[in-house]
Amino acid sequence: MNREQRSEGRKNVGAILHRYYGLEGRSENGQQHEEEVGGVLRSDEAKLSGAKEREPRMVWKSQKSGSHMCGEEPTDASDSEELNQKSTDFNVSEYFKKLLEKASLNDLIQKAKHIEKEIKQNDNFMQSVVYNNYSKFMEAADTIINLKNSFGNVKEKVGEINEHLSFIDNHSHLVNNRIGKNYKKIKSLLHIKELLNGVHTIMSIPRRMFRFIIFGDYTQSLQLFIEARQAYF
Repeated sequence: MNREQRSEGRKNVGAILHRYYGLEGRSENGQQHEEEVGGVLRSDEAKLSGAKEREPRMVWKSQKSGSHMCGEEPTDASDSEELNQKSTDFNVSEYFKKLLEKASLNDLIQKAKHIEKEIKQNDNFMQSVVYNNYSKFMEAADTIINLKNSFGNVKEKVGEINEHLSFIDNHSHLVNNRIGKNYKKIKSLLHIKELLNGVHTIMSIPRRMFRFIIFGDYTQSLQLFIEARQAYF
């Protein structure tokens, strides 16, 4: 029973690693990778059950310093670039192969848990991004609808303004035509008005002079007479 549970656990770990590193579509090498996973896991299980000497375990760096593994054997620059997940030369097959060759069972289990945690975090992040984008999309749609409605009202108001301008223009032409026909009459009336104002002023001069004489202001009365003579006579 325990052996079947361990076998099932190995399959789960291998399946998670295959999904994470994109190896599901490789049908030709899939069986070979599963055999390598099974052999490594069985050897690690034997080591954990009572072997005196164990191979040096791998030391995993933190996520900040890099997600690649560091062994005791020296690696050249090309190998380190292929095993660096942040590098453009990252090789999934080589990384997975090195992982199965040098990592212990506990390391694989911890790596699987770490991968599951990253997957959940990424899923939550993607859900939040999708929700935020959906909210922004809905706000943009509402804004577009409001703009369409507002633009419809603007078109109606512009139409009303054009109607008022046309009405003003028509009445302006009508007034100009009527004034043009009666221009001479209006000019004559204005001239008559100026003459009447002059007559009224002339008729008021004797009364004003007489008032100044009554009050003994002869100089002002004479000055008014001189101004009236220069203006009207």
